[in-house]
Amino acid sequence: MKTPVTLDFRHLHARPVVIPHTDNLEIIQVGAGGTGSALAGLLSRLVILLQSRWTTIRYAIVDFDHVEDSNVPRQMFAYAEIGLPKALALAQRYSLAWGIPIEAITQPYTAHLFQPPSFNTTRILVGCVDSTEARAEMHKSLTSGYDRSMRTWLIDAGNEKTTGQILLGCCAQEEFLNSAFQIPTFCSRLPAPGLIHPELIDTTTIPKKHTPAPSCAQLAITQAQSLGINPRMAAEMMDMLTRLLLTGDLTRFATYLDLDTGSMRSLYTTPLDVAQSINQDPSRLFHKTRRPRAQAA
Repeated sequence: MKTPVTLDFRHLHARPVVIPHTDNLEIIQVGAGGTGSALAGLLSRLVILLQSRWTTIRYAIVDFDHVEDSNVPRQMFAYAEIGLPKALALAQRYSLAWGIPIEAITQPYTAHLFQPPSFNTTRILVGCVDSTEARAEMHKSLTSGYDRSMRTWLIDAGNEKTTGQILLGCCAQEEFLNSAFQIPTFCSRLPAPGLIHPELIDTTTIPKKHTPAPSCAQLAITQAQSLGINPRMAAEMMDMLTRLLLTGDLTRFATYLDLDTGSMRSLYTTPLDVAQSINQDPSRLFHKTRRPRAQAA
């Protein structure tokens, strides 16, 4: 007997994600390792295409690590770049190649590294890190200098040997999702990656004295990480950012992929998927609040 096929039409009911319209755009990439080094060239090309949409665009790469022998050729670095800060190597390479300014910040990312974006600026944090501490700091950036305009968004990529996930959001608190679908044809707010998967930012589970987790390069050397997982993660991130910032047709906020099975699944921008991603009831999460009536004089 054949197994019945279940068709999934959720994507047909998804609403495009809209972000605040501002004059200035900041793309802050945190991490320049396996996924980050593969993403930098793609993001540089996207910045070129976005120049007609924003008055100013700032692209910065944040990473405190240096290029080592073990990074070549599994990461997007050359032997001539060994010893250079990873952020600087990528910034110099693609700035010269594409003629665009790219900043290199060679220190660990913290929530206080950048001032909150101005009223006329949209900031996209692009997380390509492999540590809980770094993800926790990016999550804090969504709460510091908070305002209801949702000018800071976070897209985070994380992977193991052959699996990974890409998560996009802006709300670090559930209550601010209430008006995500206030306009029926659009989605204006999404839960932060740390709200969907709290374990990603839970630093309490890390012992104070512990052996440091192996880096992406070390995992690759021991064949604990597939050679193709990081480029695939970068490609999926690039597609989501292109749809969010350029074409305006992004209708998913979480994507999970598995190279072993060749499968991929996504969560779509519908009230049901958004609510279920944080274990909430849609009727409770997206309830409409009535304004008090004005009393007669």
